[in-house]
Amino acid sequence: PKLFLVAHGDHNFGTLSMTRTKEGWRGHLDNQAGVRLLMEAYFSGRLPPGRFTIEITYGEETERMGTDGKMIDFEGARNLFPKIGKNDLVLVVDVTALPLHLSHL
Repeated sequence: PKLFLVAHGDHNFGTLSMTRTKEGWRGHLDNQAGVRLLMEAYFSGRLPPGRFTIEITYGEETERMGTDGKMIDFEGARNLFPKIGKNDLVLVVDVTALPLHLSHL
């Protein structure tokens, strides 16, 4: 079995950036803390090679009309489904509900 670490990384702003400051991280990225956590896990060297996948998905808020006339959302997550096996574990990190004063970690 494989471990999938997943966070959505689409943004609702005109720019996309993340920088480290003395106070922590600052940026314009929806789910910034979730993406940061995945990147820290990836670069930590603690995850077993070949046993995990990190996915940063897109299209969470992108609403578009599908060919069947229904609205499509979470397009990046939907595109991830075929990669996931029945015995795999998926951990989703989403921390966008933080109060504004805490959203710049």
